[in-house]
Amino acid sequence: MSAMDRRGFLTRLGALGAVGAAATAGASAFLLGPRAAMADGLPKAFGRKLVNLVFNGAPDFRHLIVPKPATSDTTAYGYYYWKYRSSSHYIDGNKPDTWQSRYDSDYDHVTSIGGVAVPEFGVLKLAGWLKDQIVAGNVAIVSNVKHSENRDHAHSLLMLESGDLTTSAFATDRDGWGGRLADALGGNMFSMTRQRLLFANLPKGSKSQIISARDTRKFGLVKSTATDWKEGSKAVSDRALSSYYAAKRDSIDPSSPHAQFVQTERLLRDFSNAVQSRLGSNAVPAAIAALFSGDSPTLKRNPNFGEEMRNIYDCLACEDLKSAAGAPFGFRVGSVDYGGWDSHKNQRDQIEPQFAEIFGAGGGLDVLHQAVATDMPGALSKLVFTVAGEFGRQLHSNGDRGTDHGRGNYVFVIGDGVKGGIYGDIFPMEEITTKIDGLNAYEAFNRDITGKTAFDRVFGAVGDWVGESDTIGDLVFPNRASSPLEAGVALTRSSLFKSP
Repeated sequence: MSAMDRRGFLTRLGALGAVGAAATAGASAFLLGPRAAMADGLPKAFGRKLVNLVFNGAPDFRHLIVPKPATSDTTAYGYYYWKYRSSSHYIDGNKPDTWQSRYDSDYDHVTSIGGVAVPEFGVLKLAGWLKDQIVAGNVAIVSNVKHSENRDHAHSLLMLESGDLTTSAFATDRDGWGGRLADALGGNMFSMTRQRLLFANLPKGSKSQIISARDTRKFGLVKSTATDWKEGSKAVSDRALSSYYAAKRDSIDPSSPHAQFVQTERLLRDFSNAVQSRLGSNAVPAAIAALFSGDSPTLKRNPNFGEEMRNIYDCLACEDLKSAAGAPFGFRVGSVDYGGWDSHKNQRDQIEPQFAEIFGAGGGLDVLHQAVATDMPGALSKLVFTVAGEFGRQLHSNGDRGTDHGRGNYVFVIGDGVKGGIYGDIFPMEEITTKIDGLNAYEAFNRDITGKTAFDRVFGAVGDWVGESDTIGDLVFPNRASSPLEAGVALTRSSLFKSP
């Protein structure tokens, strides 16, 4: 949080009004008291938590995960995929040798997950960390997930982030499924993005809090060290407000309507001091800092994603901080994003570098994983990522070397505690055997991956695992039990995770 001004303070006060009111009445709050700053070192024990990664723009995950080419078998899925997806791969659909060359050069061949044989497929080599995690059995690839039917980005994002396919196009002030999960868990929602996503919105009346963690190294209220008014008006405001509220703490009547302002300022400042003390004694790991800082950050396309990795690391580092009354820090759900996936043309140039920044060796998730494994290894088995976009792309590439808006897509669930594998038919044969006006889906334009499993089935099972209860997902997704589920697929915490 940067230097405090009146508008910013009032905005934050509104978000923390319930906390301030509770504290004024003598109730405990999650905000950290002075004793929290006494903790030394990084935590060793962790509770389960979810970080949700939204790919805004409709990612083509069927470009990331591809079938092995079949260059002569015209009954095979790998024949139709490479013939009719050739444009978006920048190869000739009428020259099968270019299909195999592209696959051999740019994809890693996968035949097993966690030591168990699976249908063969390729993973983009630029996403090497993801491939390693898949092979190790730490990634659930949930196939044929049902997303929005209307292919409108804004409306479909509302549906995805609210976790509700019935959400109207104008319901921008409603709760998100991440906020509902945090509320059901009795923890806090940590928004790590530059602009808060609807995913993070809490339900009305929630006792949980939305914590702005967009820059954890500037967390809370800043204490200015400047003494000269020439050093800036913000420094003057900082000193004046700090002195004013400090003087008011002992003199204000607790029944005064202004008492809430004074108490909230104290709680914010104590919270800030505690977090800054912990993080001040633990520098950002150099590899994480390199993702977003300096003149040439590692993440060229989106350094902000590197900042989000830093924010996750820092929130894990504060896991064991408690309030003076014993209330925990409360990091149970986190929100991150990466945009720019609307790949209507020149798809390889657009999305492959982005896949590398997120999933590649030395990319954001790889660097975060290594840093946490080194500094806080106990966190890895308790941390799960969900990765999804608002819808997928069409089966057939277009004439501009890209792909157009589709419907169904994959969803990835990633973590050391995940029971990796393929959930659903990764490459449904019906996409090439079902005829439409004499053409199969890959030959015809505007044909989609068929959505067979509702996303609330996936996210609900993750919520169950985080909450260690088979009923948590039902609180977040009330219609989960009646929503679509692909035949033969089980999505429960016991089927999706190694330790339910």
